[in-house]
Amino acid sequence: MAAVSKTATAISVIESLPPGNEALRHAIAQRYAQQGMHVSPDEIVITAGALEALNLSLQAVTEPGDWVIVENPCFYGALQALERLRA
Repeated sequence: MAAVSKTATAISVIESLPPGNEALRHAIAQRYAQQGMHVSPDEIVITAGALEALNLSLQAVTEPGDWVIVENPCFYGALQALERLRA
């Protein structure tokens, strides 16, 4: 565990997160299908909370050096997430 903690980065930890409960992802995909939208369960990610979802979303759409506009006041966790991603 000590060796992993020395080499792990915030980004590598986020990238290694599982996409969530498979049965739940299938149920959500079926719900979308009932509404006439085709969404594969592989396109659905279940998160444990809002901050995890924010981190994954920011990682998907930003690159280091990008400008991101936030409201003021802003949730401090969002600012920390942006700092970790260097956006």
